[in-house]
Amino acid sequence: MQDIANALDDPHSTFPSPESDTLSLDDNDSVFSYASLHGSLPPHEETEKYLRNTLGIAPPEPVNLSVLPEHPWPPGITRLIKLAIWGSQRKMLTLSQIYDEIETRFPAKSGKDASWKKSIRHNLSLKSVFVKVERPASHPGKGYYWTLDFRRGDGDKRPRSR
Repeated sequence: MQDIANALDDPHSTFPSPESDTLSLDDNDSVFSYASLHGSLPPHEETEKYLRNTLGIAPPEPVNLSVLPEHPWPPGITRLIKLAIWGSQRKMLTLSQIYDEIETRFPAKSGKDASWKKSIRHNLSLKSVFVKVERPASHPGKGYYWTLDFRRGDGDKRPRSR
């Protein structure tokens, strides 16, 4: 897994898929990063400014999970996801990597009660700010990568039926 993570750090060109909410990568690309999705996503500076404003993180504090206090739990599932993703080197994570980042920051949550993981999955699918990035065939593994696009808003992707 570490070999794949190291390989993904170099940027290459990509193209958005206009007919879906999922960004697609060219199967010829051997590696990718948030920066390689240029044109599809806002620049790093704009996203970081958005996160600082909406999450109340003043410079020079880092925009990652380390800024959150240990208690109370949870500090907001959407907030956790945003900080886990943005705190990663590539600014994109798989679902299992999001879990790992949160469990690393909050070791007490790595026990048997994993109900918070359902909330993570639900919020990734529900909130517009979270964007799926397809894995190209050259990147074996399960699931999508997730990144942030604040231009889509913080609301829900679709109206709630309840």
